Amino acid sequence: MSGNATADYIYFNGKRVARIDLPGGAVRYYFSDHLGTASVVTDNVGAIKDESDYYPYGAERVITDLDSNRYKFTGKERDAESGLDQFGARYYASAWGRFMTPDWAARPTTVPYAVFGDPQSLNLPVTKPRSLPELGAEYFQEQGQSCHRCWQGNEKE
Repeated sequence: MSGNATADYIYFNGKRVARIDLPGGAVRYYFSDHLGTASVVTDNVGAIKDESDYYPYGAERVITDLDSNRYKFTGKERDAESGLDQFGARYYASAWGRFMTPDWAARPTTVPYAVFGDPQSLNLPVTKPRSLPELGAEYFQEQGQSCHRCWQGNEKE
């Protein structure tokens, strides 16, 4: 690498729509879905140069590969050496559907209203329920926990 730019990218409304290869000036057009995944890349006359389908978590199914498109699943840059997608804070292995590092936190924190023997407790509201008052503070008291943010009592609106 000499440190020279190899391509200029053209954006419209925040989406990558074209690439101009340098120094030759060849133009490639990106056709992306709502996630930003460029499924088709064409040249200036409309000939398909790169076409791929993607599985739900990002694994790629290559149909045509005649282009050096580095932007794959959700428009993130894929590292050619490792095959990982750069998602900013960490790398994503699209073939596995997993991030390569865990979420960062200074120290692990617990969910104050969760009962770890009951995974359904993670779905309970922490604000005043409108139609299910039995899911209020009574539930947490039955579980032997306190909830400082949930609805206390059977008040009427």
